[in-house]
Amino acid sequence: SMAKKNEAKILFTAEVSGFTKGIQNINKSLGNLRSDLKVVDQELKSNGNSFEALSKKQEILKDVIKENADKQELLNKKLASAKKYLGENSQEYQRLYKQVNNVTAENIRYTKELKDTEKALDNFRECLKRINNIETYNKFLNSEFKVIIRDENRTIEKTLILVEKAFKLRWNE
Repeated sequence: SMAKKNEAKILFTAEVSGFTKGIQNINKSLGNLRSDLKVVDQELKSNGNSFEALSKKQEILKDVIKENADKQELLNKKLASAKKYLGENSQEYQRLYKQVNNVTAENIRYTKELKDTEKALDNFRECLKRINNIETYNKFLNSEFKVIIRDENRTIEKTLILVEKAFKLRWNE
């Protein structure tokens, strides 16, 4: 009957009001995170992979995945309530079912993106390890290349003079 249908709708709405509020808060947060993600993706596209930008992207993606998982949990609770009060054939149930699937698909995509980002970061670390080691250092030190060793106490001007002398761009002094 119509009265029973209305009662079910009222009970459903009351039961899910907390979930709905939680989802609204998560959506606000996700909106900001997606906006941050756009900025960092543009940065990576414009300036190439930088360790800093990739690290920022990794953090944002972790937050997005966590927020999405929380959203998924709340949507599943709403879905269970819709099933209980309104039935699987109700529009509300169908709508929530699609939303759960969308969030699930989105998180699969973000998880892959996180894996790719972490792979790029690992690659960076590997390259740094290969360059920053004592063997490479000694190889350059004992090569016929002119080597100027970093000195925190030397001014930029004095370093420039060393470089100019090394490349015979300065004859005086």
